[in-house]
Amino acid sequence: MIKVFKEGNVTVPMFVCDICNKPITDGEMAVAVFQNLPLLDGIETAEVLHAHKGRCHDVAEKRLGKTAGFDELTNHCRYLLNNASIKL
Repeated sequence: MIKVFKEGNVTVPMFVCDICNKPITDGEMAVAVFQNLPLLDGIETAEVLHAHKGRCHDVAEKRLGKTAGFDELTNHCRYLLNNASIKL
């Protein structure tokens, strides 16, 4: 999930692990886990869990079941930016 933290007078958005509820401070050590969707007509959506690699990732996949898939968090962020037409 994404949460906003207060640091002094500034609000800081951060990814937070949906499994252990701790901030994700290294994007290279995190994943976005989701339910793989069948290719069907129409729009289907799935919840995305953000998780630390390792135990949290394993728990997230178990929570979503056999057809869970994942993207590296860094790639997930690139896809989000691209899909929102945001250029860095």
